[in-house]
Amino acid sequence: MILSGFAYRSKTAENGKRQILSFHIAGDIPDLQGLPLKRMDHDLTTLSETRVGFINHDALERVLETRPVLTRAL
Repeated sequence: MILSGFAYRSKTAENGKRQILSFHIAGDIPDLQGLPLKRMDHDLTTLSETRVGFINHDALERVLETRPVLTRAL
């Protein structure tokens, strides 16, 4: 979770250039799209001094299994 600052997700395209996929601000959880994956195919990079918080995937998955409303909200 981005607690403060700014970040973006990007990947290297076939032509070697960086392709920006999304920007993230405080309150965003950029890793949610990767929750069902075991390994991401892109990078998360900060644009400024940034504070982040980490949420254990196993714990988050357990909560989401028992609270379908949260799954839809996220």
